[in-house]
Amino acid sequence: MAANSEYGAGKEYDVAISFLVADEKIAAAVKASLTGLRVFFYPHNQEALIATNGMESMRRPFLDAKVLVVVYREPWGQTPWTGVESDAIMDRCLKERFRPLVFLQLHKDGELPEWLPTTHIRCVLDDFGIEQLAGAIKVRVQELGGIIKPLDARSEARRVKLETEYLQDRHAKLTDQSWIQKIVGPAIAETLEHVVHLADQIREEDGLDIRAVAHQRECVIRAERSFACVSVNWYQRFINTLIDEHARTGWRIFEVAGGLPFPGTREMSFSEPKKLAEHYFKADVAIDRSLVWVEDGKQEHFTSARLAERIVNIYIDLLSRCNQGTVKPPDW
Repeated sequence: MAANSEYGAGKEYDVAISFLVADEKIAAAVKASLTGLRVFFYPHNQEALIATNGMESMRRPFLDAKVLVVVYREPWGQTPWTGVESDAIMDRCLKERFRPLVFLQLHKDGELPEWLPTTHIRCVLDDFGIEQLAGAIKVRVQELGGIIKPLDARSEARRVKLETEYLQDRHAKLTDQSWIQKIVGPAIAETLEHVVHLADQIREEDGLDIRAVAHQRECVIRAERSFACVSVNWYQRFINTLIDEHARTGWRIFEVAGGLPFPGTREMSFSEPKKLAEHYFKADVAIDRSLVWVEDGKQEHFTSARLAERIVNIYIDLLSRCNQGTVKPPDW
């Protein structure tokens, strides 16, 4: 099976993108953002070994393009298609000291290929986003002698088409009761489990005596001999939609000075805690249609595990400020 003639070996490209079939939507969004550049993007529909002439057709763009973009998550490089592309990319990088490579890491904590130097700069999709990534690729193309052509109507139309499809899919998921129950519900529980587990790890391994207790869809983090507390609550007014800006459906995290009882216990609070700050995270849909959490007013995407890290860091920062005296205790 050979690649389409559009992707023939004789054609020169500014950018060549390698990706798994499962990440085609992300790769397509990257391509659509690279307006003014000639991009090799082959949306192969199955991971089947291609014929010898096809293999050469797939290798050639990664040997010739000015910039190579790898959309990475495991098992990239281990499937027949990406294996062919990976070999060509490694050959090229070794010869040119990795200058042409832009490495897009989809999961911040995921394993990386052994051949990638630890010193090579990686773009994490959650941190960069598609537009910033496209900007970084264009800069690299220019550094390597490429020229960005003026925007043409067809490229812009393709970009808008992908954008429209994404926004439609995003709205459909966020207003789908079945998706909310099957995907979001377990992710809420997973986030709270991560918070409790991380607090236990810190107490047992690092010696900072913090505790987190979760019950249903709320959690409290606190420490012995400190008035610093953080309350974590999931709020959802309607069961069939997460789009509710006025009610701020999502995670509400409150920094509090004062005693908060652990949820699901018989503890009681005998004084009114003082609310110091509030953080808000809402559910959203990433470009690959997966669930992510987004902090209000910011662009960064969080997985459930990374959101738990962020929540515990909010508490640790509050505890530090209380210890330093920059946060005053409540008037009891």
